Amino acid sequence: MSFRAGSARIWIHEIAWLLGSWAFSWLLLSLLMGFNYLWQPKLDIQMHNTYFVLPPLLLTTLVWLPVATVVTGVRVLTSAFRNSGPNSVLVILVGIWTLFTLLIALRGVIS
Repeated sequence: MSFRAGSARIWIHEIAWLLGSWAFSWLLLSLLMGFNYLWQPKLDIQMHNTYFVLPPLLLTTLVWLPVATVVTGVRVLTSAFRNSGPNSVLVILVGIWTLFTLLIALRGVIS
């Protein structure tokens, strides 16, 4: 496999899309929870009788993953699967979703 100058541009373009979806996720969380809240070292979230303590990076990632998957999926569908960059990113995102699903399923079986 040889390196082409055009392929580097494709991957830079894909990284820019992923960073843009990350920025959108962070902005969405900062609007929902407050801008200063995301700069704390730990987030304390109480929902009903459950108390969650997690780092802001994890919470942003949990919001970013669906946003990035939807954005990339729409880009792949509008290009009719012709571009290799978005196709590859979509495969990676689906792989991450599969790993999360397996981890949740295994945790349920083991516990």
